[in-house]
Amino acid sequence: MKRMKRILLPICLLGCMAVSAQRQEGFDFNAFRAEVMERRAERLANDLDLKDQAKADFKALYNKFQEEMFVVIASEFQSRSELERKKIDDLTDDEAMLRVKNMFDRKTQSIVNSYNRLEIEKKYYAEFAKTMNNKQLLKIFEGSQNFRQRMGNNRQRNRQGGMNFGGGNDSFGGDFNNDFGGF
Repeated sequence: MKRMKRILLPICLLGCMAVSAQRQEGFDFNAFRAEVMERRAERLANDLDLKDQAKADFKALYNKFQEEMFVVIASEFQSRSELERKKIDDLTDDEAMLRVKNMFDRKTQSIVNSYNRLEIEKKYYAEFAKTMNNKQLLKIFEGSQNFRQRMGNNRQRNRQGGMNFGGGNDSFGGDFNNDFGGF
């Protein structure tokens, strides 16, 4: 679990930092992103016990995979518009209608992005499968899937304004099964 967090956490961080980093003067976001991706590829290559040329080939292919995934993932981290920041009670009827339509558009784009990520993963699965065994492939692709699911759950919880009190790795306290004793 810790290994997956070390490998995949930077994906989320890169997406979130894309907008804010570009606003800072003197910060080279592309160089930072390349460095993070290189470290992630290095860690995963070590975890897969790859040596010499196999390691170099894997890192080059994995970096291309990360680049393609980053393009899709970064598109999901759009800054909120002024309309989305307004409280519901402060919206006019036209603004409320526009906000709902924008929400539908974002959800549609999220579905498209999910499909695009799946297609990228399938493409690179075929490439990695040429030189790796099934357990190595599973380490590469299952870890990223579990991470995205957790991040999606966290985003949903954050939109609802709640926190996870259910005893998971990212929660408080004991195992309440998120129902707080039936309340």
